[in-house]
Amino acid sequence: EQISNPNPEFELMKKSLETIDLVIWDEIAGTRLSEYDFNNILVLLNTRELNEKANIFTSNIRPSELEKYVGNKLASRINGNCIRVELKGGDKR
Repeated sequence: EQISNPNPEFELMKKSLETIDLVIWDEIAGTRLSEYDFNNILVLLNTRELNEKANIFTSNIRPSELEKYVGNKLASRINGNCIRVELKGGDKR
C-alpha cells in the first residue's frame, strides 16, 4: 500500500478482509509488527468484530506471551475473543 501510488488490487483485498466470512491469521507473532501493520490489523479485527465475522489465529506463542509480541491492544482482541485449541506434536518441517 503506497499513498503516492495506490494499488487497486491491494485496496480490493483489504476491503474483502472486512467482509468475508472467515480469515485465517497464520503465524500471529511470528515476526515483530511495524506500527503500520499493527494499526491495519487492529482496524481490520475491529471491523470484522462489528461485522460479526470469524477469525482463526495460529501461533507458536503461548497466549500469556502474546502481548510482548503484538502489544496489549491486539493481544486483548485475540485472547478475549477466542476459543483456544492447543495442538501438540513434533515438528513437521
